[in-house]
Amino acid sequence: MENYETMKDRHQKMYNKLPLIIAFTREKLEQEKEKNGVKDDSELVIVYSGAFIKKADCDKLTDCIKQTKKELKEAMKNEIFAIGAFACELANNEWHNPKWNVKQMFRYCKTKIFRILLLAITQPIAKILEKAKVKH
Repeated sequence: MENYETMKDRHQKMYNKLPLIIAFTREKLEQEKEKNGVKDDSELVIVYSGAFIKKADCDKLTDCIKQTKKELKEAMKNEIFAIGAFACELANNEWHNPKWNVKQMFRYCKTKIFRILLLAITQPIAKILEKAKVKH
């Protein structure tokens, strides 16, 4: 089984292959529309701020999201994977944000022991990272 960091990298590569149009200004959007054969704004869907996708490609994005969530949910059933995932995200400098991945991973942990583990890790993080051999 791959570890969390490897899965995260693989998932990112999947998202990078999606035909997204990234544009933060109207001028850049017009350039990207022309480059991608989009004639009208009505052919696009806003994915998030500055990111668009053709309506015709929405299924690709939806399928990618469903697949990555399903894989993560299944992998989180493995205790070793889950510990590595928590340690990796807690080592991330953004872990303190309540909307970040730790909160998302918490949802996948159905057992009480995983929830206790998550709370315990936040205290002695350096020791956990050392044992899990996570780069930080």
